[in-house]
Amino acid sequence: KKASMVGNIMGKSRMLSDVVSEVKGIATKATSKGYVALREAKGFFSSDWENVLLVATRPSDQRPGPEHVERMLATIQTFARSMDLYSSSNPYRVTLRKLWAKMCERDWRTVVKAVYMFHQLLAQVEPEDAVIFKTMLEKMGKEVDKKTSERYFNKQRIFDVDDDSQALAPFVKAYGNYVIRRASMFTSQFEELNLLRDGTTLSGDDIVAQLLKAKKLLVAALACQVEPDSEADVTLACLDAVVRDAHTLFMLYDRKLGWIIKHKKKVFAQWDSEEANTLLEHFVKFRKDKLGAFQAFFKDSSALLELYGSKRVPGELPLPATPPYASL
Repeated sequence: KKASMVGNIMGKSRMLSDVVSEVKGIATKATSKGYVALREAKGFFSSDWENVLLVATRPSDQRPGPEHVERMLATIQTFARSMDLYSSSNPYRVTLRKLWAKMCERDWRTVVKAVYMFHQLLAQVEPEDAVIFKTMLEKMGKEVDKKTSERYFNKQRIFDVDDDSQALAPFVKAYGNYVIRRASMFTSQFEELNLLRDGTTLSGDDIVAQLLKAKKLLVAALACQVEPDSEADVTLACLDAVVRDAHTLFMLYDRKLGWIIKHKKKVFAQWDSEEANTLLEHFVKFRKDKLGAFQAFFKDSSALLELYGSKRVPGELPLPATPPYASL
């Protein structure tokens, strides 16, 4: 019954980009800049940018440098924002297509680096750009890439590394799964969860859908463990990014769950009260059951990352074992 209820919620919930558009007006802002004549793709992707991407994803154990990420983000800031999903020269499409091409290579180092650059793009672009990227990603995910005969951003293609990369295949799969899920579920720093606040116009179904997505993404994050035989500069960079994401996301999950419970009469005004309580108990149980696993994940990961030079890595969740909302 619970699985059916969850499926119905996810099915009825509006597309994420629609939710963000309605509440924050992001898509409107993005489009207003964009239907000015787009410059040709070559203008956006100069030889300098092409070289940056080539160097950032070359098959070595070294992580892409911060200068590579900064160059990518600086390039995106020059884009004329456009929701034209059909133009082959739309710079948002060109960016995604080039990153995807690198993800389709067989050497795990190039694949992971391309996914890492994509992860940094997702986490650091402006919310307006994030909505366009997400909308474009949704469309491209339904299209077949002529070069690979695969749908764009098909996870199975990303996981298909060569024989020499098999030792790292579990990490490639876990990290690739996490980043592609993140891309399909949330924008930037999980802006959608911040819409769950007093005065929101989101329906109960939409509110619950955001928390369900957060729960699924947290599970995917927890799978991104770096085992001793997969420790490398690039895998540690990926782990660092996941740890920071997961810390922010778990704190948001906890806080927004508390908000939903506090306002449950309004949030679930159109729901059967028994179903609403069952779902809330499900969310609370996840928080209780996974808190210890995440505390261990943050503690172990921060110790490992700091050993290799990372700074200010979250080492714990400042949360009590039993939340104040534990009793519904």
